[in-house]
Amino acid sequence: MDPFSSDPVDITSLRGQALTKGGLLCNELRRRAWTKLLGINIYNIPSYHKDKNQVILDVNRCGRCLPKELLIERINSIQDSLIRVLLRLLVTHTDLCYYQGLHDVVLTFLLLPLNENITFAIMNVLVQYHIRDCLYPDIGRTKELRINDSQLESFITRSECEYYFSLSWILTWYSHVVYDRDDLLMLTDLFLASHPLMPIYVATVLITVVGLRYWNRTVR
Repeated sequence: MDPFSSDPVDITSLRGQALTKGGLLCNELRRRAWTKLLGINIYNIPSYHKDKNQVILDVNRCGRCLPKELLIERINSIQDSLIRVLLRLLVTHTDLCYYQGLHDVVLTFLLLPLNENITFAIMNVLVQYHIRDCLYPDIGRTKELRINDSQLESFITRSECEYYFSLSWILTWYSHVVYDRDDLLMLTDLFLASHPLMPIYVATVLITVVGLRYWNRTVR
C-alpha cells in the first residue's frame, strides 16, 4: 500500500518501508518521505534571516565529499547552498554551536537533491533532537559514552585507540566512513525513521561485533 495514498500520510507504513532491507529504495521517494518522517510541514518553513556574517571554513574543504562527476559550477552552487543552510541554522539556534562534521550531514540532503528550504527544515528538526548533544558548547557531553563490556574495553585499550575514535561516525552520520552513496542513503533512511540514538546504536554494534571478532582471534 502506498503510504501517500491516504490523507494524512500513513507514517507507520512509511516508517516500515524505511526500515526494510534497502530502505526507501529510490531518491524520488526519499524526497517526499524524509520530511514526513520528521513531521515537517513543508508549507510552513521559517523564512531566512541573514543577520550574521559568519564564514564556514569547512565548506571550502568539502570538495572531496562531492561526487567526482559534478561540474565545477554545480560544486560551487552546492557549496553556496551549504553555507546558507548552515548560517541559517546558526542564526535560528543561537544557543547551539557549529562543529566540524555538521556540514557533512547537511550535504547528504543537498545531494539527494533537496532544495535549501527543505534541507533547512530537516536540519532544523535534527539539531533540536537527533544531533542536539553534538551542538553544545562543551562537546564533552557527546563523549559521555562508557564501555560496559570488559572484553571489548580491554581490546580497545590494548589497541591504543583514543576513546573518541568513533565519535566522527556519529557527528557526520557516517558520511566519512561509508563511501558507497546507496549505503549512506540507506543509513539515513534508518536514522530518520528510528529513535534519535540510532546512530550511536549502530556504532555500538559495529564496535562490539568487529572488536570482539578481533579479540577472539588474539586470545586464541
